[in-house]
This record gives sequence, structure tokens and C-alpha cells, in this order.
Amino acid sequence: MKGLAKEKTDGARQSKRIYKFLGKIEAADKTVHKEHRKYEGAVAENELGKKRADAGLAKKLHSIRPGYARLGLGIDKADSDARTRIDAIKAKLTGGAN
Repeated sequence: MKGLAKEKTDGARQSKRIYKFLGKIEAADKTVHKEHRKYEGAVAENELGKKRADAGLAKKLHSIRPGYARLGLGIDKADSDARTRIDAIKAKLTGGAN
């Protein structure tokens, strides 16, 4: 009986030590978890900043589209004018027979 009591006492002592260490492991895990969540928050904030920059660029590009369209119209008009002048010169040189 005495041996059983000693065995149970030793077992209880070991269990107490194990639970103490498990508590330390859990505390460390909590710290890691909290820091990881802070990191995820920082990543989310930075992603939002990137998306805002993307949206700003998109707005800028869309706002200058009419300018590009006008450039295209100017080039088309210049091409048309040049063809008209070339055709007029050809007509003069060939005497109107094309």
C-alpha cells in the first residue's frame, strides 16, 4: 500500500510539472498567435494601400483617354488630308484621267 501511495504521489508530482510546462507552451503559443494576427493586420493595411494606388492609377488613365482619342482623330484627319492632296496632285499630273 505504501508503494502504491508513493507511486500515486510521484505521478501527481509529475502531472503537476507537466501541466506547468503545458501552460508555458500555451502562453508561448498565445504570444505567437497574437503577433501573427498583428502581422496579418499589417499585410491587410498594406494591401489596401496597394489597391488604392491601383485605383488611383486607373482613374488617371481613364481621365486621359479622351486625349488619346483626340490624338487618334488628329492622325486620321492628317492622313485623310494628305491623301486628298496626293489625289489632287495626281489628278493634275495625269490630266484628270485616273
